[in-house]
Order: sequence, then structure tokens, then C-alpha cells
Amino acid sequence: MKNVTVYMGPMCTYCDAAKRLLTKKNIPYKEINIAVEESKMEEMIKKSNGKRTIPQIFIEDYHVGGYDELRALENKGELDQLLNWSLFGLKTKQAPLLQYLFPVGLGPS
Repeated sequence: MKNVTVYMGPMCTYCDAAKRLLTKKNIPYKEINIAVEESKMEEMIKKSNGKRTIPQIFIEDYHVGGYDELRALENKGELDQLLNWSLFGLKTKQAPLLQYLFPVGLGPS
């Protein structure tokens, strides 16, 4: 399973919701509280291409986004794929591109 990192802060309901979703799915994650570790806020902003809202969620180097994006991945059934993706040794960041290379449901059955 890939490493999951959640940049979060205090009294953040979306952070709590993201952590609940990950915990419910038994997905281990590293929690970084940007209020406690101030240098981590700059790190988060840099890694997320300027995003300043929390949570910011990463699977390895792939920037998922916030809770809404995490939940959308789960609702589409893509979160587990992203966490377990290793086909052809591709990095996690490249995994979503494969849907265009190998479309499912096209052609004769």
C-alpha cells in the first residue's frame, strides 16, 4: 500500500471527515498538523501547487486534494486503485492516465 499523508489543522471538520474515511477503510496515514509544525505549512503549499486550505491529502507524490476529492475518488471506486497501483512499475501519479490508455468496457465482450 502507498504512503498517505494528510496535512491538517485544529477544529477542521473536513480534516476529521478525511481521517474518518481513511480509518474506516483501514488505510494508514501520516498526519501533519500545520498549526503545530509551522514549517510544514510552506511544505504543504509548495507540494499542492499553492493550495492553502486543509486538509491537503497526498498518496505518495500524487496530490489528491482535499476531502471532497478524496470522497469523490472513493465514490467512483478509484481510491483503492490509486492506493494499490503498481502495474508496469508506474508511479502513483501516472495511474489515473491509464484509464485513457486501457479503457474499460470498450470493444466486443
